[in-house]
Amino acid sequence: MSEEQRRPAGFQLDDDRWLVRLAELLEFVDQEGRLPVQSLSAPAEERRLSYWLSNQRAEHKCRLLAGHRIDELNQKLPGWGSTAQWRAIHS
Repeated sequence: MSEEQRRPAGFQLDDDRWLVRLAELLEFVDQEGRLPVQSLSAPAEERRLSYWLSNQRAEHKCRLLAGHRIDELNQKLPGWGSTAQWRAIHS
């Protein structure tokens, strides 16, 4: 059986890294009470998290984001799809 055949459906090689980044985003939201921003005045780590979230949104919009990743985001960060949606849920 090949390596590819042993992987669960939807598995992506960088899932571990993706889960680490999600945990960092959740920690930021828990501490700051808001989503990260890309403003140049924001700390580099915050901008990095904001870019990561923006990439997840773009992949989702293009139907490229894996289903299990969408499920994780929906479960752990309701409203992640847009800042307006997140604010409506969390204000």
